[in-house]
Amino acid sequence: MKLIPVEMTIKEKIQHLMDGEVFYTKRGSKIFYDENSSGNPFRFQDTILNHTFASQWYKEQAWDESIPEKGIPCWVWNDNESERQLRLIVEVRRNPDCMFKFLEDSREVRWPNARPATKNELFN
Repeated sequence: MKLIPVEMTIKEKIQHLMDGEVFYTKRGSKIFYDENSSGNPFRFQDTILNHTFASQWYKEQAWDESIPEKGIPCWVWNDNESERQLRLIVEVRRNPDCMFKFLEDSREVRWPNARPATKNELFN
């Protein structure tokens, strides 16, 4: 899990937590909101969150936010995931049509859906 720092005010952090987002400390401890807990619903691992609001928080970087130059092996598909194909994704474009791009024989091909292949899927 790659963590990247988030720059937010305390008020923004509270709102993101209440919206279901999860954050982490530099050491990877989980910071989250648990509306079912008795007392303070803001949690740090399994204890009550207190002074940590003022410290630096991190979020898990999504796989498609930092694609290496060589690409990421991904399953890609159009409408039906059961018809997926394994491709090396080299770029993500944030548009509603075809976000994920790979190169095939020097031509560009785009897919609307993609997810990284697991090590088991690649090596078994």
